Amino acid sequence: METRENQGSVGIERPVSGGSYGATTWVILLLCGFLIAADLGKFNLHGREMYIYEQAGVVYYVGITEPATEDLEVISQWLKLPVVNFLYDGPAQYRDSLEEKLNELGVLFGVGDVLYVSIKTSHELAHYEVSYKEIRKSDTTDISRLIDHLTNIFVELFPPVEKPKTGFLVEIGDQIDVKKASTNKPVEFRYKEKIYSVTVKGRKLLLSEGFYEFFGKTIYVDRDMDIDEPVFFVEDAAMVYKIKDNFAIYKFGRLSFPDGRSFYVEEPFDIVNETILKKLITVKVDNTPITTPIIGRYDQYLLLANGMISPIDLSWTMKICGPIVDWTVNKDRLYVLDIFCYVKAIDLKNRKILWEKRLLGAWGIGSNKDLIYVGSNNQLIALNENGQVVSNQDCYDFGTWKEGIITLKSPQDGYVIRSHIGFAVMKGSQAVLYIDEPRSFENVIKIKFFDWGAVIVTQTGCWVVER
Repeated sequence: METRENQGSVGIERPVSGGSYGATTWVILLLCGFLIAADLGKFNLHGREMYIYEQAGVVYYVGITEPATEDLEVISQWLKLPVVNFLYDGPAQYRDSLEEKLNELGVLFGVGDVLYVSIKTSHELAHYEVSYKEIRKSDTTDISRLIDHLTNIFVELFPPVEKPKTGFLVEIGDQIDVKKASTNKPVEFRYKEKIYSVTVKGRKLLLSEGFYEFFGKTIYVDRDMDIDEPVFFVEDAAMVYKIKDNFAIYKFGRLSFPDGRSFYVEEPFDIVNETILKKLITVKVDNTPITTPIIGRYDQYLLLANGMISPIDLSWTMKICGPIVDWTVNKDRLYVLDIFCYVKAIDLKNRKILWEKRLLGAWGIGSNKDLIYVGSNNQLIALNENGQVVSNQDCYDFGTWKEGIITLKSPQDGYVIRSHIGFAVMKGSQAVLYIDEPRSFENVIKIKFFDWGAVIVTQTGCWVVER
């Protein structure tokens, strides 16, 4: 028997019926004492003409070619089984179980003698009625024993018969395959699982067709696709955290992870390698526990409001300055400005303060290329990496990003939220974000920067912008 034929792509499962049958030939089956005049027809299966043999509402054969001798033998075995017209009147949850029991007994569903089953329930009791040919049976029993009672009746109605070990399995995908296989009825149709290549920010995934969450959005995968969106919106979210190649969403007090886990928790400061960092942490200084807010994270280091740094695992702490006002990173050096107007350069790898410089009136710090910029009074002072002043200019506020430095001249220009990866200019509830390119947002409540990008919190949810 031919088993394979090319055919078009199939998207979702559809009823196989719906094509027209056309008589093509008569086949005489004389096998195992059965004499069968089979009216062989044709139908269209997703653009492919197929042969079909149907009797009493039961499909006994589907193939790309007319049935061969071994196919006729399989058909004749299935023709020995009883065919009933199953009429069911009762709660929907019992129907599948009853059909499964009848199938186990070798009963086929089609146009045959009527098998009527009625079930009425009330609390813990069930009343059933079974009618088949001249036989009528009814009784009331506990609901827990209902299926057992009906199974016993089915066994009486349908004497044991050997079910055929094989039938015809029609697998539908990019190609149609018809093969003999273990089936519950003469012919079964099955749509092959479709696998698509989905590239998510350069990482290739092989996914079956269906809905998936990417970057806080639900996407239906039904073709090969490339998903690489640096900006997206998460409705109703209060904050969004990146976890490897996906995101955790915080909304309505619940933190939801990409794998489906979720729980109620206070809004975290950050999530690193699925470790939740609280906004307040406790560290030990000279064996004395001190609770302090986290004000920043760079790579595996935390910056604490009290002027300390620590790795994420809190295995050590280092006092680097007074309470921190602002900070930035340049070439893996940490630069901090504290409340006492000291600018300090720290070698994180060696845990060493390289230099410090006091600039009275200092209020902000940033970096670009080889220079460190410090806002002081109404001036913007540029320092080299050794802490020496190289220039200054008038400035009300400023921000640095990969394209250089932008200064504001007056309060009417708004104010700047700085970070080590870029900055944002806020004017009322409007924000212009500078990371990879200028992006404008409306109805902004707050902005939070991470190593990987920024989250712009609005009245209706969060915009997520990746670097």
